[in-house]
Amino acid sequence: MLPCWFRREFWQAGCNRLIRRACAFVQSQFQPTMAHDVDRPDDSNAPRHSNPVAEETSATGQRVKGAIKEELGDLSDDKEMENKGARENAAGKDRQRKNDAV
Repeated sequence: MLPCWFRREFWQAGCNRLIRRACAFVQSQFQPTMAHDVDRPDDSNAPRHSNPVAEETSATGQRVKGAIKEELGDLSDDKEMENKGARENAAGKDRQRKNDAV
């Protein structure tokens, strides 16, 4: 009979325990970030489409989204949201000004 430290079950149990500890450590150190946790304001005025009509439509959507955020920030007294909305609205206006669709 082999000693207990040499048996396969002993090593498997030890490896499984080590893997569980490593997984627990990783989960405790690195909290996943979900899409709604990350703030990505859409305030870039860089063109996104080569088609002028698509660019005009996209810039209009950016302006609408910015205006909505600006009004929501104003209603909820959230200056940060209001400023983000103003930046997005201004970026959309700038994209429309640069575009030659209309």
